[in-house]
Amino acid sequence: MIGLSSGKLRKLINSGKSQAIFLGRKLDTCIKRITIKDKEVAWTSTAKYLGVILDQRLTYQHHIQAVVVKAKSCIAQLYSLLNKKSQLSLKNKLTLIKAFIRPAVLYASTAWGHAADTSIHRIQTMENKLLRMALDAPWFIRNVQIYRDLEWKPFRQALKEKAEATYRRAEEHPYEELRKLVNYDVEATPARIKRPRHQLAQVQ
Repeated sequence: MIGLSSGKLRKLINSGKSQAIFLGRKLDTCIKRITIKDKEVAWTSTAKYLGVILDQRLTYQHHIQAVVVKAKSCIAQLYSLLNKKSQLSLKNKLTLIKAFIRPAVLYASTAWGHAADTSIHRIQTMENKLLRMALDAPWFIRNVQIYRDLEWKPFRQALKEKAEATYRRAEEHPYEELRKLVNYDVEATPARIKRPRHQLAQVQ
């Protein structure tokens, strides 16, 4: 079926690069084997799609771990410009962070921004350390004071604002099917299940 439908759409699917993942709390035992043009596709517990790492329960823990690693790598490359001994002005340091690091961290965040607070906190902690390094802040200066002095938005707030902008564009989109995708009531969702729109109601 996959080979037939993809052939009609003139799409070439590489079975060697394809992965199969079951999204849900319980694996359907009826699903055993998937093939593409007679080649079996391997089942996996995580899969990367459009730059986002999906796990079976959509907790996005693996993706957030990858985000932290990517951000730290970017910080390491810019360390000579961001550390306390750098001659670069604080304004220019913040410009570098806004231009290179935060966009990399926020990539596709509307899809995973509703992850557990413990996961989001890992990114916030990394960002706190980055700001303190750029500012050369002493240990007794609180993070909230740094946000206020630098007029810096906490990461959870940045997630929420980006999600609001994304949903606003989607709700006004001329394509009806896209509008339907974002038009759901989060209050009707079971309490144990969080969906992307939940981040619009996140408390800072």
